[in-house]
Amino acid sequence: MIASILMPASQDALHAAVALNGNNFRSRRLTARVDNTPDLPLCADAPGSRTIKITWPSPKRCLWLVYDSITEAKAMVAEFDKPTSSLLLPMFKRKLKAEFKRPKSNQTHSFMVQVNDVWLNVDPEEVKTALKCTLVEPNEPTYTESPLQKFYDRLTSIGAVSMDVVPYDGTKARATAFATFQQASRVQQAVEALDKQTPDYIAKGLVRAEPCFYTSYEVFGGLFEMVRADMEALQAGLPACTVSISQGAEPGDMVVRMGASDAQQFTRMKLRLDSLLCGELVTDNGRLVWDEYFQLESCEPRLKSLMVTSNAYVERDFLHEGVRVHGTRAKRETAKDGVIRLVKRAATAQAMISLPRRLLRSLLGAGLDKLHAEFEAKRIGLDLVTRTLAVRPTTYVDQVQERITEMVEEIREPETDDLAGHCGLCDLSVEGEGQTLGCGHVYDSECFERLLKAYIRPGFTGLRCVARVAGLEGECGAFISNETYAEVLDEEYRSYLHEAALNAYLKGPFGYGLRHCPKTHCPGVYRVLEQIPEGTGNQCPFCERWICPSCCSDFHEGVSCEEYQKMAREVRDAF
Repeated sequence: MIASILMPASQDALHAAVALNGNNFRSRRLTARVDNTPDLPLCADAPGSRTIKITWPSPKRCLWLVYDSITEAKAMVAEFDKPTSSLLLPMFKRKLKAEFKRPKSNQTHSFMVQVNDVWLNVDPEEVKTALKCTLVEPNEPTYTESPLQKFYDRLTSIGAVSMDVVPYDGTKARATAFATFQQASRVQQAVEALDKQTPDYIAKGLVRAEPCFYTSYEVFGGLFEMVRADMEALQAGLPACTVSISQGAEPGDMVVRMGASDAQQFTRMKLRLDSLLCGELVTDNGRLVWDEYFQLESCEPRLKSLMVTSNAYVERDFLHEGVRVHGTRAKRETAKDGVIRLVKRAATAQAMISLPRRLLRSLLGAGLDKLHAEFEAKRIGLDLVTRTLAVRPTTYVDQVQERITEMVEEIREPETDDLAGHCGLCDLSVEGEGQTLGCGHVYDSECFERLLKAYIRPGFTGLRCVARVAGLEGECGAFISNETYAEVLDEEYRSYLHEAALNAYLKGPFGYGLRHCPKTHCPGVYRVLEQIPEGTGNQCPFCERWICPSCCSDFHEGVSCEEYQKMAREVRDAF
């Protein structure tokens, strides 16, 4: 059921939406939003943390070590009693106690040693071989069913919206999870529900729950390896913050989790991690640095070389049409200078050759591949929208121009001023049915598809007809309808086109008040909100990250926008 409530003012509507959203009514979760804002969840009501950290005993079991002689059994107990043991620590990962079980008066074999609290990942067969036992008998684990679903059910009834579980590798005494709520006022209620409980489903182990500030990052392998040393140094400098690293969904990818009990310490650590893991877009005189050169594969060796010299990670951010650098401040500055030099060098090393329309179909066929093969040591790029050929380096422009002239002379179809039945892109006769636009111009099917794909690039200004108009200078310029391009492009390219159009809209005059989600590479968009309660946040529907719509940054629990921006400047200048 959906109910609409008319409020006297937008501010009243926002307060009402925040108060209602996420609450339970007659055993059902309410979802509330303000109609003139994006359909994003809201949270606000208290300045504290919206996350609790939950820990509970990991499952363990008892191992019985069986020896043929009493001497061997007692010697093994003595080995366990040592402060450190090169035999035991590699296997059990921590110091354990062992107890010799007193034998019966007439017992002559099978003397037993009991080892408690052994983690489940310890292989009994490996223990048998390493400790030279006759037999190793494991008891049943303290519990076998994961308690996560029970925790989740209890917390969602209070208002939890997500739970992130730290992967258990079998080497820690306690397992850990983080539960996040839409409203900070629910945190204390959740802590009271779980903290110091000893439920039967974990063998009456002690559960601890406490409020904390928490964030996580998904990091792919190449970036992680580049910044690993800086992360380790960072963690040593801020011991109040706990950082854990685990394997990600894909091989080589990692997940970095960070939590702290103090809002100030957490925010400073997070801003430093952002510099390493999220990076910074390169700007020059206040403008993002970008060039079509970065869309070419030939730029990749230069960027890799720059990473070696700067010791910073450098990547192309196609979503924001910029170059992103990761690392400490000194490394980022070195990398930024290198990116700017690279763009300037690329601009001076490139020449543009205007192409006759008649040559375009030939280039779209095998012609461009022949040019690449003939000038394999050089870089040649075709731009169908401007009908130009980019040549790098400029010393080979004359040779490429001569080859283009020869290719035009090889075209057998004679030139004509009668454009009827001729392709709007290449001026040659249309093969087959072609594609007729609303403006009346017709295109060869392959030419039209390639033209649409060429429009998908930075600086997108819309899809327009480029056909010549008989008796007039210039091009038709009529917009190509959504229905037309939807018939030609597949789902993947339609997605790319929509993304390019959205980026252009956000950067234009009509995109005022809309911003991209601050998470790197996330396509989510949100609206900047003014005069809203302190601590209000939006949740991105794509990456589920919480955003502060007031200062256009990650949601900053426990600190005001003013405090957050001040700390961000301090960290940016110092780290």
